[in-house]
Amino acid sequence: MYKTLKGYVSSRSISGQIVPQSIQNTILRSYCNENNFKFALSSTEYSPEESFLMLEKTIKELDPYHGIISYSIFQLPYNLNYRNIILNKIINKKKIFYFVIEKICIKDKNDIINLNQILKINQLLPYSLDQI
Repeated sequence: MYKTLKGYVSSRSISGQIVPQSIQNTILRSYCNENNFKFALSSTEYSPEESFLMLEKTIKELDPYHGIISYSIFQLPYNLNYRNIILNKIINKKKIFYFVIEKICIKDKNDIINLNQILKINQLLPYSLDQI
């Protein structure tokens, strides 16, 4: 029996780039097909920055699914505390959050720590030296 992943896509820019929802969904569906998951129709986040109403709703309705599948880690809240709250809600439900572009999945607290380190490095990159 196939495990089902609930899609989560964005209607706003992701890491400074606009990725059409149709492209995000195509990539999510392809990942599911290649990894023997069933793909459930995606929830689409509202466009205002730092709005995560649809992600919160998806988490509340996550019980029938194996987890959530998303295009990128850059669809998560920028705020560390809020991001941790969101991710802990998912792992406390014993669900998994898949991020296709970065090939990352969040299934436990160690994964959250590693993800936060990646995002912190990404935040610091613009302040790094131009040349070493």
